[in-house]
Amino acid sequence: MIKDKHIIGTSLMLVKFAQETQVDKNNIPYMYHIYGVWNRLTNYNNFIQALGIMHDLIEDTSWTLEHLKTYGYDKKFIDAMDSLTRRESEKYSDYIIRVSKNKYAKIVKHADLKDNLYRCLMYINLHPNDRKNKSFKSLIKRYENALLDLAFITSKENK
Repeated sequence: MIKDKHIIGTSLMLVKFAQETQVDKNNIPYMYHIYGVWNRLTNYNNFIQALGIMHDLIEDTSWTLEHLKTYGYDKKFIDAMDSLTRRESEKYSDYIIRVSKNKYAKIVKHADLKDNLYRCLMYINLHPNDRKNKSFKSLIKRYENALLDLAFITSKENK
């Protein structure tokens, strides 16, 4: 089992190994998004920060939840990673509902959506005449709706 004081370093090492060469839709190193999500979670404990660092590892690489067990991640972490991983044929709205059922995944997904939203808005502001802006505006709407859904599901649970 990974000790709490080592979970961030171990997670960074694994993500760098698996995702360091990946780029996003704009050919920007994907690690910037990972760091952006992590930065939004610095007020949380090491467990949550490590989840933020690794939030897309299973979905975007050949890594599996079984690999995480091999590296010593516990069941709570693996369950949260499973919740954060969108299934191949899963509707996005169903995915958000599933994420919201795991309290750790919900925190990380909120940070992920905020970082994605920020990156889209920055792109549009920096490139106002770009043809890609229509698709970015569509993504912005999707991220805003997902953030609202997460908030609504959370507020319903707290009643």
